[in-house]
Amino acid sequence: LVPGNSIDQADPTRDPTPCIRDPSPGCLLVEASESAKAIPKEDMRDWALGEILALQAKAGLTQDAMATVRRINDPRLIMVALRDIAESLAKAGYFEEALAACKIIPDSSKIADALASIAEILAEHDNAEQARRIVTELLGILVTLEDPLRRVALRTIVAKILNWVGDSKAATEQIELARNEAVSE
Repeated sequence: LVPGNSIDQADPTRDPTPCIRDPSPGCLLVEASESAKAIPKEDMRDWALGEILALQAKAGLTQDAMATVRRINDPRLIMVALRDIAESLAKAGYFEEALAACKIIPDSSKIADALASIAEILAEHDNAEQARRIVTELLGILVTLEDPLRRVALRTIVAKILNWVGDSKAATEQIELARNEAVSE
């Protein structure tokens, strides 16, 4: 994802006039992306690219979003960006693509966050079967997390999701596991 220290240069020959005359989300995002190339401070450029990325993902411009991810230099922002892409894809109804985006996140905690968001979105859309599938994946990752408070927080989210999909028994079990883990720490 990170190409190295090559610095993109804004295209000085581009003409933003057609976009300004007849703006659309796509052309405005292209203009914003081109303009971000001219930001001299790396941290400010990464911040701007992160904002552009979030909007690209929300607009369903997955390929553009992945290209923007490659231009971000801070690896922490890349992980957050990939999580944001997964969440945006899920909100747009592209659940399989959202799961695929989760799979390339290199941090278990961020994967867990993304899976929790996707499962919540699925539950809100009355897709109980898929939400349960994601919860199963999430529980598999949850046991690998070292931070006990993080596990407790995720178990409560899992309990909420399970309750939404009508499985109050499993939700209660997750609350009990979270309580036991919280007490033992």
